[in-house]
Amino acid sequence: MRGVLFDIDGTLLGRSSAHLPCLVQAVNDAFGATGRIEMQGERPFLDGRDVAGWTDAQVMRSMLAAIGRADDLGSMPPLMDSYATRFESALAEGASPGIVLPGVEDSLRRLATAGVQLGLVTGNAARVAEAKLRRVGLAAWFAFDGDAGFGDWREDRAALVPAALAALDLPASLQVALVGDTAADVGAARRSQLFAVGVETGAASAEELEAAGAFLVVSDLRGFYRALMTATGARKERCPPGRALTVRDGVLGL
Repeated sequence: MRGVLFDIDGTLLGRSSAHLPCLVQAVNDAFGATGRIEMQGERPFLDGRDVAGWTDAQVMRSMLAAIGRADDLGSMPPLMDSYATRFESALAEGASPGIVLPGVEDSLRRLATAGVQLGLVTGNAARVAEAKLRRVGLAAWFAFDGDAGFGDWREDRAALVPAALAALDLPASLQVALVGDTAADVGAARRSQLFAVGVETGAASAEELEAAGAFLVVSDLRGFYRALMTATGARKERCPPGRALTVRDGVLGL
C-alpha cells in the first residue's frame, strides 16, 4: 500500500459539524438568504435536503442557486474566506472541532511508520480542515493545499481525488486506499480506481457502504492498519465480486 487518503467528518472526527452553520450563515448574511442546516446524527440536512458527502463548494453553490445566483461564481472566493474566518472565530470562542474517533491516531502513526503516504479527500475547505485538525492535534500528519483534495471550489467530490493524488505524486491504483463514511466517498474512490474503504462511524451504514462499492467495510479505525494490509491480499484471493470484506472487533470476514 503506497498511500491512504482520509475523509475528515465521520471518518477521522465525530461530531465535527460546527463548520456548517458558519458556511450557511456566511451566505445568509451576504445575500439575505434564509438557509438552515440541521443534523440528524452524523448526517447533515440543508433546508431538508441530505447533503452528506457534499463539498463545501457544492453546499454553497446550492444555496446560491436557491436564491437565483447559481452563476455568480465570482462571489464564491470571498464567501469561502468569510466562512473560514467565521469558523476559526467560532473555534476560538469555544465551538467544538469534533472528537477524534477510535483508532485514528494509532492508524495514522502505524501507516506513517510503514512509509505509507497520508492525504486528505474532504468536502471541507482547506482552511476549515486545517483549523479542525490542528485543534485536535492531527494536523501534523497532513498538508493543507486548497488545490489538493479539499472542497474550496470543486463541487464534484470525485474530482477531489485526482487533485489529492497529484499533490502526493501517487498513482490512481489499488495501491492507494480512500477511507470515508459516505457513499460519496466510496463512489469517488471507485471512480479513480482506488481501494475503497467504508467506515461506519459516520453517515452511512455498512449496507450502504457495501452497496456503493466498498472493497472493505470497518466498524471504526481500531486495528485499521492490520485490517487494510490483510484485506488487500485477502480480496485478491477469496472475496467474491461485488462483496465487501468486513472487520468487526478485529475479525476479518465476508
